[in-house]
Amino acid sequence: MEHCLASTTHRVSAGSARSPFHHGVGVRASCHEQPHDWPDLLRCRLCSTSVSCFAQFRIAKLSSIAVSASQLLANASLPKFSDALLISGTAQQSLQASLTTLYKSANAVWLDVARSPIALTTRSAALLERPTIETYAATRAASLLSRAPEPAEGISATAERFLDGAADELESRLASLDPSLVVPYRGAIEVLVGTTPDRVRHFSTSFRELLTHVLHTLAPDGPVTQWTTAPEHFDRGRPTRRARLRYVYRDVTIGTLSQFIESDIEAALAFFDALHQGTHQLVAPFSPIQLRIMTRRAQGLLSTLLEAGGY
Repeated sequence: MEHCLASTTHRVSAGSARSPFHHGVGVRASCHEQPHDWPDLLRCRLCSTSVSCFAQFRIAKLSSIAVSASQLLANASLPKFSDALLISGTAQQSLQASLTTLYKSANAVWLDVARSPIALTTRSAALLERPTIETYAATRAASLLSRAPEPAEGISATAERFLDGAADELESRLASLDPSLVVPYRGAIEVLVGTTPDRVRHFSTSFRELLTHVLHTLAPDGPVTQWTTAPEHFDRGRPTRRARLRYVYRDVTIGTLSQFIESDIEAALAFFDALHQGTHQLVAPFSPIQLRIMTRRAQGLLSTLLEAGGY
């Protein structure tokens, strides 16, 4: 146990300075101070508690993915988006703001985990991996809009394997929720891998519609209305998206996870909105790898929702 603890603690600390969740790069908090970011808190907790080697391995793996996301963000300059795809300033600002909020939401989840690492061994453990994975996927997808070459660093094999696995399982998980969801899902994928000029915009529209269907199936009006009567959870007599998300996450032990998935949805929609707008005048086609990254962004988000709903 001692060797396992020391090894993992070293790897987490090594990545924290470059993690997108780290605030105050180059400034390390000691365990006698008050750490403000999750790598420092995890380091202190791992030094002072008997967290299992399995939990330590998960922490080290996720910290490594966070470093990759940071490298991807550094390689893709957000101000270049509007020049590359003729995206309006409003869409550009919306995308940048949504990514910033996504990072903050992921950081909030991991601050909670850092204060109580035992959560990594509970029923919510699989969901606790999603903030880091989804932030990586969001950053990699956003980097497409700069039309930059495939980066030499920042690609996480661990995150890519996770996203590939989520994609492989997604159709069967959608079918377990509602078999009728499989047809629009297949349609969206077939459109993207096809040859029609507007395939990316059609995929963006299909993804938005499928996301709405999945969320409304996981959180129908009736059960949500029985679960909450708070006025802020309703708009024109129907549950808001936030209310539906909180209903889906109602049994999850880490409360900040529902806030993260809300930020994740906003970031995904901002990305696909910018993509939808930019591809109106895009001449150079996206490569197969770039189309795959778009697909994985949508599939990862849908997979996270289904995981929270128990599917």
